[in-house]
Amino acid sequence: MMVCSAIRSQTLIRMDLKKYSLADSGKAAEAWTGWLENLESIDVEDNNILFNIAEGNSLEWTNLLNLNVNHTGIGTRGKLSYNHTVGANNQVAFDILNANMLEKIRAYNAAWKGKIFSIKNAKALKELKVSKIDWEGYGDGNGNEYLLPSNFVDNASDPSDHCALQEFHIKELIDGAKKELQFRHDEFEKMSNVVEISVYKSYLFGVFPSFNSTNDNAIIADLRASRFYDLENLGTSKNTRFKLINASSQGISRGGALLPSFNSETANNTSKLNYINFSNSLLPKFPSNWEDDTSKRGAVCFEAMYAANGTPDSYGHNNPL
Repeated sequence: MMVCSAIRSQTLIRMDLKKYSLADSGKAAEAWTGWLENLESIDVEDNNILFNIAEGNSLEWTNLLNLNVNHTGIGTRGKLSYNHTVGANNQVAFDILNANMLEKIRAYNAAWKGKIFSIKNAKALKELKVSKIDWEGYGDGNGNEYLLPSNFVDNASDPSDHCALQEFHIKELIDGAKKELQFRHDEFEKMSNVVEISVYKSYLFGVFPSFNSTNDNAIIADLRASRFYDLENLGTSKNTRFKLINASSQGISRGGALLPSFNSETANNTSKLNYINFSNSLLPKFPSNWEDDTSKRGAVCFEAMYAANGTPDSYGHNNPL
């Protein structure tokens, strides 16, 4: 069942689902005439409904506040693919979410796939939770695949103008273990209001990105079961905003991870950190008291971490093989 709450009526209305989710004819914008102007809340759950929220620039949601699309992937997965026209070496999203009043998106096991849409025209969006979805990457032409498009948020000069996003969840990426998706090293600098990031079991790869340090709000980071090989941006020498870091089972399929440093005299009075978990993670180097072969003390455990022939990304980082 689809439930909507319109500005001009407080009555819950049940509509013809086929007409609005799989239009028989006409463009998507025409099929949604009236809904785009009046709809405030969308709740689609436990069914086979396809729901398209972004198609180029053609869909403009005037009053939409909340979107819930959960457990709608049964029988429909793969039928709604975002940015399917974006080529292999193009990092710019074609499908852009136009919804200036939208505050929350919750989509878990939805019928979506393809490359995630841009939210640059959803200035009020505070909560983005789009998990258990078959997201693909944006390629840079050098063998690197990025989870987010280069125009994911507005690239204004003032970080506070980029977006209001506070909660960022892309968990349980479908077939994530078969992909090598990563973040650009600086793209969360543009999302200065983010205070919660969760990429649990999405097996994201590469360097964990730097976060904006001018905002004083504490950050919670859930990175369990990831493939980040460099976590140094979590350290207090880099940023004192991180309050909770859960990075258990980290880098276990890529030869370990470079752990962050929390030994910073300048951070002693400003750090918000009160919880760290790196359990079940491979250490990047042999312990200094390694007994079996003393020549290995302090040495890198796996050459995969510093592969000489790794593919450099757009910023010159030498990715492991």
